[in-house]
Amino acid sequence: MNDWERMVVEKGKDRLLLFCRYVDDCLGIWKVSRRTLDIFIKELSDNGKGVFLQSESEENEVLNFLDIRFEKKKNGRFVISWFQKKCAARVFCHKRSDVDEITKENFIRNMEERIEKINTEEDQKKRDVERFWEQLNENGYMEDGRRMIRRRKWHKRKE
Repeated sequence: MNDWERMVVEKGKDRLLLFCRYVDDCLGIWKVSRRTLDIFIKELSDNGKGVFLQSESEENEVLNFLDIRFEKKKNGRFVISWFQKKCAARVFCHKRSDVDEITKENFIRNMEERIEKINTEEDQKKRDVERFWEQLNENGYMEDGRRMIRRRKWHKRKE
């Protein structure tokens, strides 16, 4: 994929504001018209490398990529927050599942930290963390589990 990525960056150098990839998902932020972007995507897909692209544009100034939501405000500033596809919402490992407790705790701690790092606005960060814990509560994780995980998180940072 490195050759292909180099080609993307080289061909888009004057128009490309941001390009990143996670496994097989790419995010590019471009300063071009939709028509110019469609032509560019067609060029990139006709490359003989077996890479075929499709594009998504923001709707109502919002674009979702993986678990991140980019929202463009009227002042041109972007607000970034946690996003879940409807099909993925509330799909977490249930408390009574046969997964060991340490794995469950690590998942919860890592997910909570990810939500805290993704969000650029404090009030949205709090709402997203609360939404995450509401979903965990629906899957059998109670408030005492939250305190236990936070206590371990605090001890880990102290070390």
